[in-house]
Amino acid sequence: SGLIETKRIGKIQLRKSGYQSPVLRQYAIFLIITRMFTDVLSRDEIGFEYAKHVAGLSKCRYKLGSVIIGKGNRPLSMAANVIKSHTSHAHWPDHVISVHAEHGAILRARCDLSGTTIYVARVGGNANSKPCPYCYECIRLAGIKYIVYQEAKELYKVRVA
Repeated sequence: SGLIETKRIGKIQLRKSGYQSPVLRQYAIFLIITRMFTDVLSRDEIGFEYAKHVAGLSKCRYKLGSVIIGKGNRPLSMAANVIKSHTSHAHWPDHVISVHAEHGAILRARCDLSGTTIYVARVGGNANSKPCPYCYECIRLAGIKYIVYQEAKELYKVRVA
């Protein structure tokens, strides 16, 4: 059935297969984090830790990641911030294109996001991860209900107006 390798880590069994997508691998990591820390951390802390893991995947120097989690503690979408430069335009030879993590997660979601929670985390630096006004507006228009972010080493959960 395509099973290549099976490992046991504690009570959790991991399977590596040749056809597994990166999203499914990230979902498996989310399940591992959830099962390992359910007794110690709250649901919001688990979602935030998962967003920190996604932020670590960013190739930008400001490593920011976001995860959208729906009902039943199921991740619906995830993204890290992306920055690319291209020189195709004559007026801006070093033009930089960036996509914020929150916006990327909203764009990648392929379902209704009303009533969900978005977790935004930053790795390194001062680790403040409060969404910018543009991202906040995108989150509000997508119908996301709560934002969880870190500021001054405190975790905040804000209801979107």
